[in-house]
Amino acid sequence: MQALTNDPNQSFKLVALINKRLEPGVAMNALAHATAAAVNLAGQEGRDSLKFLDFTDADGQLYPGISARSFIILRGSDADIRKLRASAIGAGLPVAAFINTMTGGTCLEQLERTIVTNVQDIVFYALVVLGKAETLNPLTKKFSLWRSNPLVQATAPVAVQAIQQDQTQTR
Repeated sequence: MQALTNDPNQSFKLVALINKRLEPGVAMNALAHATAAAVNLAGQEGRDSLKFLDFTDADGQLYPGISARSFIILRGSDADIRKLRASAIGAGLPVAAFINTMTGGTCLEQLERTIVTNVQDIVFYALVVLGKAETLNPLTKKFSLWRSNPLVQATAPVAVQAIQQDQTQTR
C-alpha cells in the first residue's frame, strides 16, 4: 500500500471516447481493440504508469494485472472523436483509434479496406488516450459519460423498485 501513496503517476489515466451511435456489442469490441492498442503504444514507461496490480480476495483467489488507474469511458460523435484525436496527437499523447474499416472479414481484408479509405470517409468507432489528468481533462471535459442505452438507465430505478415491491407483496 505504501507504494501507492508515494506514486508519482497517480494522476495518470486512460480516457476512451466511444461513438454514441454504435450498438453496445460493436462499442465494446471497438473499446477492447483500442484499449489493447493504447497499452501497446504506451510502451514500458506507459505500462509502468498504468500501475498494474495483483488483487487477492479473502479466499486467496488471484485477480492479476488490474490497473490502479482511472479509466473513464465517454460518449461522443464521430466528429467529436476526430477532434479529440487531433488534440491528443497535438499534445503528444499516445492515441489509439478503432475505425469502421477494422470490422468484418479477416484481418487481411480489414487492412486492405483501410488502406484504400480516405480519412474523410472513415467513421471513428472508439478512441483511447493515455496521459496525466492535467493534460487530458481540458481535452475531454465537454463529453458525457458513456451510457449504452440512456432510456434503460433512466428507467432502471423504477424497474428495480417494481421488482422489490413485487417481492415484498409475495412474502
